[in-house]
Amino acid sequence: MPVSLQIIPHPTYLHATLTGEITPPSAKQALAQILDAAWDNRQPHILIDLRTASGVQNLTVVDRFDLVTYLVDLVREARSKGLLDVRVAQVAREYRADVDTFSQTVAANRGLALRITADLDEALAWLGVNGNG
Repeated sequence: MPVSLQIIPHPTYLHATLTGEITPPSAKQALAQILDAAWDNRQPHILIDLRTASGVQNLTVVDRFDLVTYLVDLVREARSKGLLDVRVAQVAREYRADVDTFSQTVAANRGLALRITADLDEALAWLGVNGNG
């Protein structure tokens, strides 16, 4: 099943939901669309919801490294246009401390605030927003 992306701009954050089978190429395409929407809506707080997606658990550590560094490059480009203080929270069905902590560290070492969690409320709180937008 191909990846489907739904983006809903809220007043205080951008909510992107992915469904379908996540692969490195489909994830990169979705990340580019999400950052374009963040720029278009001038919204630096981004929630990426992967709870209904499949294939996330099949991504290797190398895949995750590549995806995070790709996201960092997209965020740097958005910052150069004026989208400052970008924060990205990712919600997945389960939190895997080993690879999720690694991904967050890769992002932090490159200047991106990234939080990965299995709890939607935690993600929204970390973004500094509530579910009502």
